[in-house]
Amino acid sequence: MKKSNFLVVMVLCGYLAVTACSPPANQMLNPIEVSTDNFEPIPKRLIETALAQLPEKHLIPEDHDEKQRRAAIYGDTGMVLDGFKQLDAALAAYRNASILDPTEPRWPYLSALILSQRAEYDQALSLLRRAFELAALQPYPDAQQQVANLYRQADILHKQKHHERALETLRSALSIRENAGAIWFSIGQNLVELGRYQQAIAPLSKAVDFLRANDNALYTLGRAYRNLGETEKAKQQFSKMRDQPQPVSVHDPWQRSIQELTWYPRTLNSAANQLVALGEPDRALALLRRAWRMDPKDFQTLFNLGFVSGMLGDRHLSCDYYLQALNVNPDDARSHILVGHCYADRQLDGMASELLESGLALNPNERQVLISAGHLALKLNRPKLALQQFEQALALSPSDQDAQRGLEQSKKQLSDAQ
Repeated sequence: MKKSNFLVVMVLCGYLAVTACSPPANQMLNPIEVSTDNFEPIPKRLIETALAQLPEKHLIPEDHDEKQRRAAIYGDTGMVLDGFKQLDAALAAYRNASILDPTEPRWPYLSALILSQRAEYDQALSLLRRAFELAALQPYPDAQQQVANLYRQADILHKQKHHERALETLRSALSIRENAGAIWFSIGQNLVELGRYQQAIAPLSKAVDFLRANDNALYTLGRAYRNLGETEKAKQQFSKMRDQPQPVSVHDPWQRSIQELTWYPRTLNSAANQLVALGEPDRALALLRRAWRMDPKDFQTLFNLGFVSGMLGDRHLSCDYYLQALNVNPDDARSHILVGHCYADRQLDGMASELLESGLALNPNERQVLISAGHLALKLNRPKLALQQFEQALALSPSDQDAQRGLEQSKKQLSDAQ
């Protein structure tokens, strides 16, 4: 009989009793089962790796520090399971984490998000409030996370038709952060539901400004104007809609961290490129290392690791990553040229020249590759070849300053050689 690939997590107590539940040391935690049979290789490996971190013996320890350490492991495991939509297992892991460390606000908060998805609103609301209280007791509570919590509470109250209570909660959120467009939108939305259209105009107008003309905000503002009989103003709002409805939501750091756990190498590379553009190569490097752990032979990850490592001044490591990228994809002209630069910098001109030739043989037609090849040719004292590369680059982009400087350097090197 085929052995099913099951992984065991442990859980104890009903969640509502977590904060009052103080199980004795050495009591066993109850198991649940998670099958990874139907997952693709990367998610499967991520889930199995996360669950493998759990203690071998699922006992509640006596030592306080050990309880907290294990709580973090169960909580982190829950986040991975949550990200891959294993919600029963994730909820169990969060509950388990709260049993071991009932002072940590993340676990009741993330549990509440799962319960809210299941329309178990009363339980979710109770956990959100508990998480808010626990977070407020932290030495440095995250203001944005507290705003997200209040927004979640108000969203549940709105769904339960408790609009006045939702408004009270949202005003508390505004006292923490006044520029949260989603909060202003939710205030206006609740006022519209209450039929208080005139009062809804101001918060909805702010929501439109903060959310950059979000279709949902425009529609709700238009609806308020229409109910006030101001047809022209309503039409103005409706006319601005782009038929690209986007959900209105507040930035939620803890939920974001769950999403990031499920990013594949391609997504992580894209996010890393954005961070580089923002001038944050250290954070980009952290994402790329995560991508590398998922797939050590992903070409784009290796190439980007080479680039970012070079940005951070580690030339040796940069060259190592470029060489690995070349081995993975020997048809990439960029890698040939960049590894050639590495060899030229080590005075290995013969190997560098071979890589320059092999890279050019791949007929690169990218401006940056041609410029890099030109600079490598200059390093190798081959100005005529360099001149050709810079001329091709300028044909693609006549205003490129780097190519123009390279062209001038090539001409000078040629002149000096004569």
